[in-house]
Amino acid sequence: MAKFAAKPGEWDCDACYVRNSADKTMCAACNTPKPAAAKPTSMPSTFKFGTQQPQATADTKVGL
Repeated sequence: MAKFAAKPGEWDCDACYVRNSADKTMCAACNTPKPAAAKPTSMPSTFKFGTQQPQATADTKVGL
């Protein structure tokens, strides 16, 4: 049926099969990226597991 045919540029999500408009780069239903969409550049993570202990200095006071 022509009524349900995709319009030029529309794309179907590979994950949930929802049809999305041509100007969208993420699926409207599940936020899966458009297959041909440019992948965003990633920034290096600054997250570190655990905590760092502060370095002891000579003027650190112990007690009250």
